[in-house]
Amino acid sequence: MLQLTRDGEYAVRAIIFLASQPEGKISLITEIAEAEEVPKSYLSKIMQHLVRSGLVRSRRGINGGFMLAKPADSITLRQAIEAIEGPIFLNICLVRKGECHMDDFCPVHPVWHEAQKKLFEVLDGKTIAQLAKEGEALAKGSARGRKKTRQPGLSPENTLFSPKQSHRIAHPRQIPLYDRLYTVRMAKESLRGMGRWMAGTGM
Repeated sequence: MLQLTRDGEYAVRAIIFLASQPEGKISLITEIAEAEEVPKSYLSKIMQHLVRSGLVRSRRGINGGFMLAKPADSITLRQAIEAIEGPIFLNICLVRKGECHMDDFCPVHPVWHEAQKKLFEVLDGKTIAQLAKEGEALAKGSARGRKKTRQPGLSPENTLFSPKQSHRIAHPRQIPLYDRLYTVRMAKESLRGMGRWMAGTGM
């Protein structure tokens, strides 16, 4: 099965993270690891490979960390992957001419060649800068979606037995008429919901 290794995936995540930081910012290894949910010790080895590849720059010392060694818009997804995985070849016959003695008469060889060409077009067509920008847009959209689907009436602050409202419920004469009606309505809804649940479970 043709599949990106875990090292390659973590490397791509780390580079995109660095690209999403303000220009010139140095990111700590712990910061990258926590944000991308990668074990720190594991990520440290990957970052050293990225440094040796020339895509990432490291700084030693107390305030040391990592940053991109070149503009994010000049780094392609393929470069990020190959920095860890090495050159990508879909089959051994694509490594070099003559690597497979069946090159000249294998009917599948041209298919492998065309497939790899299209793969390179996709990976070379995406820069780390583009991916970082798209990631930020997806994160913002996801946050907006969570806000829209949240139901204020079911939050802890608005439920009948909320600690913030317990002092009001304990002294009904001090509760404004509107709040008393609201409390009664919420109590009825809670009881109806409990009744439906008990009926559904056979209790």
